[in-house]
Amino acid sequence: MLDVQSIEPDSVWVRTNPVWSYREYRRRQSEAGLDSRTLQMKLADWINRAQEQGVRFPRNLWEGTFCHCPAPEWKQPDAPPRIVGLLRASGASLRQAEGFVTPIQARRSNYGWQVSDGLPFKVGHIQDALRKLVRSSGMSVASVIPESHPFELSDSLGQAASGSSMNIAGLLAVIDAWNDYQGTEKDLLRSACSLVKPTETELTAVGSIEEKLTAFERELGCGSLVVCTDEAAATFDLERRFQNVWTVSDFGGLAEKLGAAGLLRPLFRRQPLTVRCVDEAGRILDRLRSTEGTKAALDFSRRLNRAAIEGEVESLRVRQRAGEALEDFNRHIGNFADAVKYSREAVEAVESLGTNASFQEMVEAKVRLASAMYDAHQFADAIEMLKELLDESTKHPRLLNAECRIMLKNTFARLLVATAVDGWEEQFRQSFELQEIVDPTNIGRTRCYLVHGLLRSERTGDAQTELAWYDEHRVDAFTASFVKYYRADLYRRDPSVGEAFRQDGPLERTGRGHAFGFYLQATARQLDRTDDDRKERFRRAINVFEVEIGEHTHQNILRLFGLFLKLASDEEEYPRIREEVEQFFDDEPTGALRRWYAEALQRDPEGAEELLRRVPYF
Repeated sequence: MLDVQSIEPDSVWVRTNPVWSYREYRRRQSEAGLDSRTLQMKLADWINRAQEQGVRFPRNLWEGTFCHCPAPEWKQPDAPPRIVGLLRASGASLRQAEGFVTPIQARRSNYGWQVSDGLPFKVGHIQDALRKLVRSSGMSVASVIPESHPFELSDSLGQAASGSSMNIAGLLAVIDAWNDYQGTEKDLLRSACSLVKPTETELTAVGSIEEKLTAFERELGCGSLVVCTDEAAATFDLERRFQNVWTVSDFGGLAEKLGAAGLLRPLFRRQPLTVRCVDEAGRILDRLRSTEGTKAALDFSRRLNRAAIEGEVESLRVRQRAGEALEDFNRHIGNFADAVKYSREAVEAVESLGTNASFQEMVEAKVRLASAMYDAHQFADAIEMLKELLDESTKHPRLLNAECRIMLKNTFARLLVATAVDGWEEQFRQSFELQEIVDPTNIGRTRCYLVHGLLRSERTGDAQTELAWYDEHRVDAFTASFVKYYRADLYRRDPSVGEAFRQDGPLERTGRGHAFGFYLQATARQLDRTDDDRKERFRRAINVFEVEIGEHTHQNILRLFGLFLKLASDEEEYPRIREEVEQFFDDEPTGALRRWYAEALQRDPEGAEELLRRVPYF
């Protein structure tokens, strides 16, 4: 609940809401029982001190007030704030709920997107609003990514507000900054506010509109623009209160108004991609994948790719970073073919830098490529590529920092596990030693890799010992989900470890993502499951994969794994599903997948368990 802490002349409330503060100060002093002369002297002193702090008041605010002492000299106000957020306070210091204004400023940032703590929205809210605005504009957006050009947003009041009622004001502030605060001939944004907030698909009216409008009129008079709903425009007579009234119900309507006013042109003008923009785009991809789902993230990734191909690119370094961001995203959603493609482009960009690229940069690029090749089942080529780098870094350890050496060792070791080649345990143990020194918080993830290797080698006793480490150590949620998968897989391989390993109740109720799918297939393959339970768990695992894949099923490794689970659980549909598998292999040009699974697939339905054992993640 917002409350006014102070109306002293140097407080933020006086700087942002001077008219309300003046009236409130006058009310409090009047109620103190002061005589007229004393009251006027205190008012004059308060006004003078406020103006010394840079506060400016409307010209006639205290007209006719001073007769017992000289009236304060009125000082010319600066230009009014351009975009204003509106909020409501109802704390203990107020007689009743009041509306207040807080000017919102946006400026280009050299340090990534930033939003000050007091504002009720976060960076993702403004980026999402930009994304929805761009997508619903009806203009060609294939190669523009305005969301990746960073801005810093702040407000003058700096109070901890909450809710989504100022999201569109924040968006307008960014658009104003895109237009260099000049706007159109009418300068629609010179004194603007919003009375709508975003929902999933619409823009709806904010609450407490009358109080907020009272605050706007009190501090700023007649505004240049208000964005509102049809109902609000009629109910609150906004045509009288603002020079321009935009009634909208969704982002399409808002984009149409902004486009007609010429305010969207800078957003759709091709901008040279910079390293900063590409790094920001990578963060946006990560956030979209985790919060909005694969479809929204894929849409953004396509625009980033087109921007890198068709737009003006600042340098080879930008091409490298764009390839890395796209590889990382596609690898994490299972799009192995695209992940390999973008990762190779990043490696080529580093190689093109010649002596301007360090050995560590080359290692990092090739480790990412090897990770993409893991999903593509190009294990032998990836091992050969990393073996040379590992040998060089072993001879000259100072060529790489510790974190890079850990990444190289772990990726190389995981490839050895997949191909059942010895040497992986030594690499993981060496990573532990390094992480104890430089990065102990990530030991849990490396230990997961070790446990996986032990399970695939049927060293169940050693796997149980390593899993016991997690009973005493906390890890991040992603790692924890894999720990639960490996516990269930240990029980599948060795039921003698006990019922405690069989399944995880909380995960069964709330699990999501491919790690949960891996867990479900492991529990389905436990020998003490009924046939109905087994089939239901396979069905749920397939559904988890399909949800994560979204609409992009072409060359997605999770789709292939889902087909394998169907082969294992639906004998009646086996011939049809087998054809889908063959078509998947036909679409993969290297033949690596077909070669890896060919022998297991020759056994038809009876070989389903061997087929699943062949999957490197299982």
